Amino acid sequence: MSTYKPAGFSALTTYLSVKESEQFVIFLKAAFNAGREQVYKDDEGRVMHAHIYIDDAILEFAEARPEYPSMPTSFHLYVPDVDATHEQAIAAGATATAEPVDQPYGERSSAVRDAWGNNWYIATYTGKMQEM
Repeated sequence: MSTYKPAGFSALTTYLSVKESEQFVIFLKAAFNAGREQVYKDDEGRVMHAHIYIDDAILEFAEARPEYPSMPTSFHLYVPDVDATHEQAIAAGATATAEPVDQPYGERSSAVRDAWGNNWYIATYTGKMQEM
């Protein structure tokens, strides 16, 4: 067992500063079935550190503040059913930026953007590679 990182964490974890972090948690649960979150708040009730699990991945975040402004990023998320997850993310408030389609590199993928400006590239590995 490693003593330099928490159990279950990988050496590299994405960390976001987001506005309305409590709403972000609600979105992640509704869009991607996220769960098992840990939320730590400061004396003023702002989220100073949190993490949430999406499948076997951990996403860390905190409430954006002047010294740590909100900065959107992009994620590539593997799911069992890209079409269902794509629709689920839209129902949770995301905007579609690419509809589900079979890709030549062996994935069926789509893309959505959440209300915080993050791009989510949703994919299911098919293994069906096209000759180039």
